This record gives sequence, structure tokens and C-alpha cells, in this order.
Amino acid sequence: MGADFAVVGTRFIAATESLVSDEYRVMLTECSMDDLVPTKAVSGVLANWMKPSLIKAQIDPETVSAAAIDFSGNIASANKAWKDVWSAGHGVGQIKHLVSTTQLINELEQDYHASLQRSLAHPSLTRSHRS
Repeated sequence: MGADFAVVGTRFIAATESLVSDEYRVMLTECSMDDLVPTKAVSGVLANWMKPSLIKAQIDPETVSAAAIDFSGNIASANKAWKDVWSAGHGVGQIKHLVSTTQLINELEQDYHASLQRSLAHPSLTRSHRS
């Protein structure tokens, strides 16, 4: 699966068996790479956060210079990174519908075989790593 494999992780977050909230799962289908905001403003660690979740948590990454979520706050009510403010990888735009893990793996396998067939039919489109 080559480089494409690196963008698969986010698709598994949206799988129906995932333990994330339904709201997070749906947001993954609605967002594209343009909706990702790389910032340290949420947790102090650089991550790609989905803009709609930042807006919902009233976090403006353009104006907040320090971590906006206080991990020492009220655990019952405070916004929490990855629980209330959601991240996603660059593959977020590939999530068009919600499927089970089994369906996702089947789709990935079908896509892999289709890609392999295309590369065999058009060898000039594949890179040779031979010296």
C-alpha cells in the first residue's frame, strides 16, 4: 500500500466499532484536509485538529499561544484534548461514509488490487527503485 498506508489510521477512527462518539465519527465524514488546523494551542503538542471541534470548544488557534485545555481542571466538565477537541490525519478527506472495520479492510484490499492492476497495465506509471 506504500505511502497511502500512512493515511489509513484516521479512517479506522470512523469505523462503526470505534469507541469515539457518533458526533466525532460524523465530523470525520464532513471534514477535508482543508478543515485541519495544525496547532499546539489545544494540548501543547503539535497536532492536526478539526476546525469544527475547535470552534465548538471556543478555541481560536490564531490567538491562543499556550495550551487552551487545562489538564488540571475539573475532569467532569473541562474540555479535553482528543475527547472534546478532535484530531484527524491528512486522510480525513477519504472518509465518505461510515463502515465497519471489516468493510473498511475489504475496501482497502479492493483498492490495493485495483491499484496493482493499474500499475501492471501501465508499468511506466510505477517507480523503479532499482539502481
